[in-house]
Amino acid sequence: MEASTAPLKIKTKYNAQEYRNLMYGIIFKRPIVIVVIAISALNILMGLTSDSLLDFNNYSFWVGWILLILFPVLMVVRIESMVKSVKMFDKEVEYTFTEKGIEVMTETSSVKSDWSNFDRTFENDEWLLIYVNKLSAYIIKKRDINEIDYLYIYQLLKKLNLPGKLTGKYPAP
Repeated sequence: MEASTAPLKIKTKYNAQEYRNLMYGIIFKRPIVIVVIAISALNILMGLTSDSLLDFNNYSFWVGWILLILFPVLMVVRIESMVKSVKMFDKEVEYTFTEKGIEVMTETSSVKSDWSNFDRTFENDEWLLIYVNKLSAYIIKKRDINEIDYLYIYQLLKKLNLPGKLTGKYPAP
């Protein structure tokens, strides 16, 4: 199926809990998080081989526990601060996709961005994210897109060859 050249308008909105769940899913699946948790668990296991667990010279054990507790807590704090900073919850956002870029319209603003300004993409079963930079993305709930519109967006993003993860799978209702 070849993508149309006509502009495509998509309307979507999400609430704070949906955004929070999305961020937890993205952040806790990052390789660095998995590596830190694995190293923490290994340090704890190495510390268990010591004669005395309460010995403060048993660095592996204590470093493991500190990392295992502190790292996820810092990630949760980061996610919650991101949730507090977003002002778009429960407000409709309209995305207009063209061959040249995206226009994003809300009740208070309108922004046009050329495709050359985008950094990467990310997609899972529920969401499509198009990153403007490392920390900022346009977020679209896939269930707000019909299958034909999804294919248009998917083909457009593939053609642009932006780095990132695109599954090409339209969600089942």
